[in-house]
Amino acid sequence: MITHPHLESLYHTAKKLGLTATDVSPKKNFGKVLIQNKAKMYVASGASFFPDIQRWVPKLMNDKALTQKVLENKGYNVVKTEAINPTLISSEKKYTEKIKSLSVPYPAIIKPNGGLQGRGIVFLTNQAELLRATKSLYKNNKKFLIQPVIWDDEYRITLIANKPVMVHKKKLPSITGDGQKTIEKLLQKQPKTLKGENFIKWNLEQHKVSLDTVLNKGEQFETHIIKKRTPEYYKASGFPKEVVSWGKKLLKDVSTTTVAIDFVAPDGLHKPETFIIFEINANPAWRYVFTELGDKETFEKISEHILTSYFGKK
Repeated sequence: MITHPHLESLYHTAKKLGLTATDVSPKKNFGKVLIQNKAKMYVASGASFFPDIQRWVPKLMNDKALTQKVLENKGYNVVKTEAINPTLISSEKKYTEKIKSLSVPYPAIIKPNGGLQGRGIVFLTNQAELLRATKSLYKNNKKFLIQPVIWDDEYRITLIANKPVMVHKKKLPSITGDGQKTIEKLLQKQPKTLKGENFIKWNLEQHKVSLDTVLNKGEQFETHIIKKRTPEYYKASGFPKEVVSWGKKLLKDVSTTTVAIDFVAPDGLHKPETFIIFEINANPAWRYVFTELGDKETFEKISEHILTSYFGKK
């Protein structure tokens, strides 16, 4: 049964385009869709929505440390990262010594080396927290990354089948004061996924306020370190030419046709030489342009573009 929204979209779009679409899902699975015409076929799944991606590309991009090395060798700026591989450290004592030897600019984050769609990211304010947060990762031989917090707004450009389909901003989630409610009251209405306990505690200390503080009308208080997509800056066409040229060059440099690039632009979107890459994604989502950014038309157009770029237009 098809339960994945992207696969459902591809299934219905394929039928609309006159292609044959068949649900070939195994049990206990988000779904798999066999899409074909007389000349070609492919199976779309949660592991790979796209028909023209070589198998090694997701393996590369799911290894964030390796991806960073590749991008650096190609001349791209990447966020400064300490990559930790517990399998190369022979004892817990040496692991502790390794962590204590690092020059980490706090606050910092740790994240899994493999892509987990934002899951597993932990906000840290000191070395003791870093040791506590990573002890189980070491014991379970889980590779992870340590990175500084970059406060600039983040951007994502998504290119599919060599074509840019969207550019949008991501910002730290926040609550906004109304001059009456306390921070605690405002936090009660904030979704759980947009609240980070350790981050909120740290932010209260930075602002020298408490949960009982009433925020002024329009005043914002950030609530989580994981940035949230926002329509504040969103384009489905008319992209900055510098961003498009930069994105297409990266596609060519990593020998693929589809990628989402998360980056910061400290000097603006017209100066790609200053862009700093967080990570790149070989199997990017696109449904959120409808559910979060309110653009149903582009959601449907992207599904159509994925199929027509592979099967051709009638």
